[in-house]
Order: sequence, then structure tokens, then C-alpha cells
Amino acid sequence: MGNGAAQRQKLVIESIDVTTGTVEFKSGVDNTIHTYKIDATTRITIYGAAIKGTIDQIKVGQKVQNYKVGGGQPPQILEMLMVSQAAPAPVTPANP
Repeated sequence: MGNGAAQRQKLVIESIDVTTGTVEFKSGVDNTIHTYKIDATTRITIYGAAIKGTIDQIKVGQKVQNYKVGGGQPPQILEMLMVSQAAPAPVTPANP
């Protein structure tokens, strides 16, 4: 999906199943869920990182910056997926 469409839809990772290679995007505009497959040919990029991403680096809540669907029957295989860097885990203060 090009030209900022992923950002306009405010897509975020809703769920990721590393075992089956299934990822779900949730639209922040209309709350629809979109399900796709990730396989060995999917190019994964962590936006702003200097390295190629892997499926185990994708976390729930990451913003989808861009993606490209390869076609086929649902769930369709992603050719490319670019997500924002994962936010650091929240720090829980110790009880005084």
C-alpha cells in the first residue's frame, strides 16, 4: 500500500502469531481487522532501524508504516511490511 495509505488508515499490529506466520492489522479509523500471512519471502523492515527485520521483532501495538500485498486467496501473503520501532516496555516504579 503506497502513498501514506497505511498511515491514513492508522493501522497498528493487533496480533502476531509467529508459529503460523499470521499477522492482523487493526484500523484506527473504522476498527476493522485485516489478516495477512508472512512467509520467508516477505521483506520486513523496522522503520528507522538500520537492519532488516524479522517476524519475531513484530510486536502488538506497532504502527504499520507501509505494506504490500502479494495477492492470492485470503489470508493474502505480504510481499513487504514496514512497522515502526517497538516502544520500550513501560517501567514500573518500585514501591517505596
